[in-house]
Amino acid sequence: MVKPRISYLACIFLVALLGLPLGCTTKFNQLENPKLNLVGFKLVEAQLLEQRYALTFRLINPNDVALPITGIYYEVELEGKAFATGVNASPVEIPAYGETRVTVEMSTTLLQSMRHLATIVEAKPENLDFRLKGHLNVNLPMLGKIPFSEAGQINLGH
Repeated sequence: MVKPRISYLACIFLVALLGLPLGCTTKFNQLENPKLNLVGFKLVEAQLLEQRYALTFRLINPNDVALPITGIYYEVELEGKAFATGVNASPVEIPAYGETRVTVEMSTTLLQSMRHLATIVEAKPENLDFRLKGHLNVNLPMLGKIPFSEAGQINLGH
């Protein structure tokens, strides 16, 4: 019976080849999630049945690797209730140890927003609680979708 012989060099190549994906996985698994802050919110267009808003996000990358973002999905809650959702497929890259601003649009329907806003106006709060949540699609191996969530208050200044 003849046993196949694998050369020493072929063994080293095979071990290196098998170890390469593990090394990449370890590097990308050690990445910190980017931070996302809402820095701007304004009404862009108001029609009878739909309103469009522009949201400006500051995306902060605490990593030593640039993050290529291929899409953003986001939801906005006001006073604990869903207000609007949106998506953006425009690619953007957050530089390593850097930040970038992205302006995206979202829309609400008349019925959805009017009922909710009427309840808020009726309560006359000094501050408006908001929550922004969703995910970023990152075009790097083993990352895919990175969830985010930010909550805060908007001072209405009565």
